[in-house]
Amino acid sequence: MNGLTREAHAIHDVLLDRGSLTFAEIVELLRRNGLAVHRCDRVVDELQYVGLARREGDLLVSCNRVYSQVARLYAGQAASTELERSVWPLLEQTEVGLRKLVRLAFDSKWGTNADQNIRSGLGEDAWSKVIENRDKYAKSYPRSRQMVNSDEILNFTYLGQLGQLMIWKKSWDLFKHLFRDKRELEDMLRDIVPVRNDGAHFRSVPEHELDRCRIRCVDLLTILERNQQAVKTP
Repeated sequence: MNGLTREAHAIHDVLLDRGSLTFAEIVELLRRNGLAVHRCDRVVDELQYVGLARREGDLLVSCNRVYSQVARLYAGQAASTELERSVWPLLEQTEVGLRKLVRLAFDSKWGTNADQNIRSGLGEDAWSKVIENRDKYAKSYPRSRQMVNSDEILNFTYLGQLGQLMIWKKSWDLFKHLFRDKRELEDMLRDIVPVRNDGAHFRSVPEHELDRCRIRCVDLLTILERNQQAVKTP
């Protein structure tokens, strides 16, 4: 186990817990863990070579039962609770929903200059990191020339940065009708962001924090849904 590469080790621990992973799940796990997603094929080859997994179509399957039973005693805490598994989809829906909200709002106010204002709202240091993340993503899939939303800059921002863009002094007027005040949005994100970050790096989260995050996500998703309905209503 200790001889595995960092990328293979991260996938190894989750594979022990789940039994099988699709290639899309492996890529996403690498991304969430801050690892190079273009190493997906290498990870699959490595785990097969050492006899811990086998490839079955689009699946990587744990195949060494004796090893798996022992290794679970020493692997990182990859196994997630039912509560954790219920919170992650809500986190994903919330983050994707906020991206769409910010994009529509910035486009409606600034049109073709929307991205320039996103840059101003984030600051140069953060903007440079976002561009770096986007470029790394593109290089990770050199054979996929038409990736969906690969140019959408908000796909490469962090959840906290979406909140930063919303409370920015030049854009708050676009969002203030959705919240009592800035503090309400800040409090929501304060309860969501740490759980999202720990979940992305496979770190355990206390149950009361998961509960608080779940409630906040539901509240934010309700706000987003009401806003969509209001926009559709003539």
